[in-house]
Amino acid sequence: MQVNWIQMTVWLLCFIAYFLGIFIRKVVIPGKDSPSLGKQFLIGIPASFVIVPSISTLLQSAVESAPSNAAPVLVTIGLVIEHGMVMNETVTKRLLKREEPEGAFPAGLA
Repeated sequence: MQVNWIQMTVWLLCFIAYFLGIFIRKVVIPGKDSPSLGKQFLIGIPASFVIVPSISTLLQSAVESAPSNAAPVLVTIGLVIEHGMVMNETVTKRLLKREEPEGAFPAGLA
């Protein structure tokens, strides 16, 4: 069985891009009440297993169809980074809100 190095590189590049997006969002442009980087990385592990496989198929076809044209590859990598920046912080905040005790809700929402 021969290893497909292009496919392995694409998958690894997508995971690195996703976690790079998390890092950029936390360090460079942190949001108000942004969760810690460690919590975002921990939530990012299962979230990346949802995002990366679907987008890596796009990246794989972009790499194979036009090896000399970098535009589709760079756009797809930017999309993965953007998912790491926006989606992951939102998911982390919402999951941490669910951990609050029951009395933490305003009177009308409980």
